[in-house]
Amino acid sequence: MADGAAESTKELTEEGAKVTTVAEGTDATAAAPAEPANPLAEPIFISVVHTFVDDEKKAAWWAKMGPLMGDKEQMAAMAASWKALGYVGHYSMPCGPEGAKINCLWECQTEDAASKFQDFIDNDATSPASGGTFTNDCYRAMPGALVPATGFTDTEPVEPKASSGAFFWVLHTFKPDGAGGFWGKIGPALGDPAKFAAMVEGHKATGFYNHSFIATKAGGAEPMVCIWEAKADCSVEDFQAFIDNNEIAPGNEFLDNAVYKIAPGASVPSAMFPAE
Repeated sequence: MADGAAESTKELTEEGAKVTTVAEGTDATAAAPAEPANPLAEPIFISVVHTFVDDEKKAAWWAKMGPLMGDKEQMAAMAASWKALGYVGHYSMPCGPEGAKINCLWECQTEDAASKFQDFIDNDATSPASGGTFTNDCYRAMPGALVPATGFTDTEPVEPKASSGAFFWVLHTFKPDGAGGFWGKIGPALGDPAKFAAMVEGHKATGFYNHSFIATKAGGAEPMVCIWEAKADCSVEDFQAFIDNNEIAPGNEFLDNAVYKIAPGASVPSAMFPAE
């Protein structure tokens, strides 16, 4: 650094932004520090289950948001406004205008943003779920959860591949005293890369792929949310049979699995089984 010069760096911590300036000389000045892109070693993801309050609010929401979903410029502008607040909306997965619930997956840039997320999603003017239209149940992913790559980078997003089949999201609710049995069954696979890879290959061999698994705590009893893809289009009933009764799926011995088929055109992961 030359004499009379100064340099500032910016670090995002759990308490907020910290700017450090190193100067050479009493009259030195520094340019604004560069913004860090991905400040956290462990990204913070939150799955939100939105439940419409009533049919009137649902109809009003679709009348407003339906046209926006097909407008890439307006959706990009909304995404930029969220990112300025410290949030990235990765997926938005409605079941269509008749559906009672929507699932969305969000990422928070900092712990401060995460602490304010419930208020953002409920009340912020830029939130697509504000205004009392929904009950917004938020589930923060535990460390090591199955989530997408961070959205806080300078890389341009890649257009996701369309699926040859269909996407589903699942709300898993533990049966009474079911948490211990579930984690006893699934825990060894989650902690062993070889067993986990074998489980994934088993899913794929039956025509299904688990893109995201959001649990709030290993061994916990709070609801969990998963995003699945079917290689061939199938009904809710078909997928329900897989998720409930297949040895390599979560099963219904310990869980009640509420299955929701995601509407075509929704914001979903890039396909594991791409359309030809």
